[in-house]
Amino acid sequence: MSLAVKMFRPPSADSEARPDATPSGVRREPAADLAALADLLRKAPPSEDAAAEYLRLVMASRSERPLWLPAAQELWWRGGIVKSFRRDADNQTAVLAAFQKEGWPRRIDDPLPRVAGRNPKSCRRETIKSLNRGLARGTIRFYAAGAGGIRWEEDASTALDKTPDRPPL
Repeated sequence: MSLAVKMFRPPSADSEARPDATPSGVRREPAADLAALADLLRKAPPSEDAAAEYLRLVMASRSERPLWLPAAQELWWRGGIVKSFRRDADNQTAVLAAFQKEGWPRRIDDPLPRVAGRNPKSCRRETIKSLNRGLARGTIRFYAAGAGGIRWEEDASTALDKTPDRPPL
C-alpha cells in the first residue's frame, strides 16, 4: 500500500533568526503555543479531563523525546509535527508505537511482525528508509541498530550545512 506524507511548511524568516528556531520543515501547530492554547480553550472549552490531556500532550511534544499520537497519525518532536500519515503504513506505525510504548529509549528491538518468505532485515531496512522519507533535516532520523534493533537520534545536520569543496584560501 502506498504512503502519502503531508508536506510541511518551512518556518517564517523571523523564526529562523531565533536561537530556539524550529528546524526547517517542521510544522508548528498554533495550539503548540501555550498562548494559542489558552485562546483555543476560551473559544470552545472542552471537558476538564480533555483539556488536561491535551495540555499534557502539548507539553510532551515540546520535550527532547519524540511523541507518537496514533489517533492523529502524527509524530511530534520539540513542539512540531515532523511526520504525519494519511494512509496506512503498518510497519512504520508499529515502530513508532513500540518507541512510544517504551518511552522513546534510543534503541528498541525490532517490533515488526515476521512474514513468511520475507527477510526481516530487508523489511526493517525498508521500514527505516520509509520512516526517514520526508523528515526534514535537523529533526530526527531512524537507523538500524546491531542485532536486529532500530534506533533514533537527533539529526545534527541542518538544511544550510554545506561542506566546502576546498579549504578557504
